[in-house]
Amino acid sequence: MLSPVKLRVFVKAVIVKVKAGAELDAVINSYTNLDDEEKEQLREAVLKELQPEEEEPEAAQAVENVIESN
Repeated sequence: MLSPVKLRVFVKAVIVKVKAGAELDAVINSYTNLDDEEKEQLREAVLKELQPEEEEPEAAQAVENVIESN
């Protein structure tokens, strides 16, 4: 299990490489000192970081109400 600090560093490094065009699994598998559990932990953290944040339905509705009232 990676510590939170190590995980954050790895996530940032992997994201830089993926945004430069590298394949996610290839980048993660290049870290040969990580065991399978740590690689999976890293993969999940990277995917979570790369997903766009979803707005909460109530917040989106509140914004629409403000826009419509103007």
